[in-house]
Parts: sequence; C-alpha cells; structure tokens
Amino acid sequence: MSQYEKPEKEEKEEKGDQDQTIEEKWARDPLGTAVGALVLIWLGLVMLAANTGITGLVEWSNMWAWFLMGLGAIFLLEALIRLVIPEFRRPVVGRIIGGIVLILVGAGGASLPFLQQFDISKWWPLIPILAGVLILLGGLFRPRR
Repeated sequence: MSQYEKPEKEEKEEKGDQDQTIEEKWARDPLGTAVGALVLIWLGLVMLAANTGITGLVEWSNMWAWFLMGLGAIFLLEALIRLVIPEFRRPVVGRIIGGIVLILVGAGGASLPFLQQFDISKWWPLIPILAGVLILLGGLFRPRR
C-alpha cells in the first residue's frame, strides 16, 4: 500500500464523522431550516392570495412586491430571534440590512394606499444610506477581543 492510499476502515470513520458533523450542525441551528420553510410558506400564501383575490390587495402584477416585503419581514424576525435567544446567536447585521431593503423595495412596488402619498421612487436613495449607517454602527460597537 502506498503512502497516498487510505485503508478502508479510516475512510469509513472519516465519512461517519462528516455525516455526524452535518447532523450536529443542523441540530445546533434549526432556525435556518425554519426560515427556509417560512419563505416557502409565504410564497405559497402570496400566490394563493393573488390567485383567489381574497385580500383585494395582492394581484399577479404586484405579487413580487408582497413576496419581497414578507421575505424582508422574515429576515428581520430571524435577526430578532438570533439576538434574543443565545443558542442561535450569530452576526445579524446583514440580515437586518437585507430585511429592511427588501421591505422598502417591496413597499415601492405594492401600491399600498397609505404609501401613495409617500413616493418611494424619490426616497429609494435612503436604502444605501441606511445600510451604510448600520454597517458603520456595527463596526463601531462591535465587542473587541
């Protein structure tokens, strides 16, 4: 046997460790799976509302806007949960920025009655400004090691 060949027993042990690592990773953070499921559920709800016209607000022409707003809300909910529950804690600045941007972009295309007086097409430059401020604050107030 050459130095580059591994015995079969070692290969099986490594593969078993890899499978266990994936399972442990999922067990440590089931929130990622829950967020993925919520995204699919929200997509289905928005499509159902557009298809049936049950809400009177969601139509096929603005369905994408409602989906983006809900996606942004899901991202913000995930960030909030990660901040509150210690075992799910991870960096959340990206999720917060992404959630806010998605909500604002979706609100611009949803033609909501209360936003008609607030023309989002004029105020969209606030999105990168807000993102920059959040990144700056995150960098300034990050705990030092």
